[in-house]
Amino acid sequence: MPFKEKNRSDLEIVQDQRHRAYAYPRKMNITLDCQSTVDSMMTFFYQRRPNIKEVLTLPWFIRNQPST
Repeated sequence: MPFKEKNRSDLEIVQDQRHRAYAYPRKMNITLDCQSTVDSMMTFFYQRRPNIKEVLTLPWFIRNQPST
């Protein structure tokens, strides 16, 4: 893990990632499209994660692409 947590082992952190035991702070007003995009990219099993081409087709990226 990139950071040592005093009260949790690496195994506990990995288990939380596997079970998506994280929450988005409400006060940050993160859109559902953004949350869905992050969730997709945080898929525990890399074989199931979207590749970069797939990520760029997710609604959050489509709406936030710069105009050409």
